[in-house]
Amino acid sequence: MKACMEEGFDFIIANKGVRPPFDSRGWYQPKKRKPFEYNSMLYQPTGWEIPCRFVAMRIPKELKSTPGKPLQCELFEDDRYTYRIFCEDLFSVGYFVINHEKC
Repeated sequence: MKACMEEGFDFIIANKGVRPPFDSRGWYQPKKRKPFEYNSMLYQPTGWEIPCRFVAMRIPKELKSTPGKPLQCELFEDDRYTYRIFCEDLFSVGYFVINHEKC
């Protein structure tokens, strides 16, 4: 990210190494027919010179049960979702950033 910023590039980079503390009240679902939720925040990881915007998409994991067998529920809320987190310098809407990255 530092090199992108120094050169003046806009960027959206998939992130796996940093886990920002997203506000649990900040999740929103722009398309009610799809189960995806989005959140964003400014965050400065340790060692970074400036904060960046992090955008997260959480996707509910499917609860699969076999008839006749008990269903094991997840203990923690994070265990019920798959997360995709992106770091970016743009200030557009969170779901737009993630959908734009897929193109």
